[in-house]
Amino acid sequence: AASSPHSTIALLATAPSAGAATAMAMAALSLLLVAVFFLACSVATHALPGAPEPAASAASVEDYNALLSFRSLVRGDPSRALASWTSSGAHDG
Repeated sequence: AASSPHSTIALLATAPSAGAATAMAMAALSLLLVAVFFLACSVATHALPGAPEPAASAASVEDYNALLSFRSLVRGDPSRALASWTSSGAHDG
């Protein structure tokens, strides 16, 4: 059975050309690379378990010392809200 010229034209019109297929593949690859980039940035911005803490800045050390000084002036702490404030550098809680 021979196909009519109209059905052949309709088939050619709906089939993507090699250039269009290549462009679609490049767009998909670009989208994948962008997604991988954002995933890598997201992972890099979160501290991994066991990773060392960043070095304290001079301002944070000054704030830490000011808070410990305040803690030393508190005479009563019935609820023990300041119990975890120690000079060891670790905060429990």
